[in-house]
Amino acid sequence: MTGPKPKTRDSSGQARILETVVAATIIFIVFTASSFFINNSQVTAVQERTDLDRLGYNVLSRLTESGTIEATIENEPMPLTVQLKAFLQHSLPSSIFFKLTIMNWASNQDGWVVPNNLPSLSNSADSSFSNSIEVSSTPMIYTSKNGNIYYLILVLANAGEGT
Repeated sequence: MTGPKPKTRDSSGQARILETVVAATIIFIVFTASSFFINNSQVTAVQERTDLDRLGYNVLSRLTESGTIEATIENEPMPLTVQLKAFLQHSLPSSIFFKLTIMNWASNQDGWVVPNNLPSLSNSADSSFSNSIEVSSTPMIYTSKNGNIYYLILVLANAGEGT
């Protein structure tokens, strides 16, 4: 009579080794995948901040080089904030929140002052900036053709981020 062969000690040892290799492989894959996701999100946030900084600098450069400052603040009897806001909205993607503050250097001892008739320009509430994950602030000092010195601060944030 021949029946099923009893398991030998060698075959059960090989099965245990195979189980250990498979378990170690699964654990390695899980740790590798989780570290990839953690590191990837940090790189994206840093890259996003760099992109916002670059975008802010480019927009401020276009704002000053195009003569928009002179056209809206110096040459008009009353600043046309609507034109400045339209320029910013046209220059920025629609998913970007912005806030532009323009200060003028006063010749007296006050230093930087906000012109009386020019409020900060923004397309969102201040809470949008505080709730965003990445916020970029780009400053620029600009001297107009008439010799007036302006300090421009453009704050940018991506819409739909944060809590």
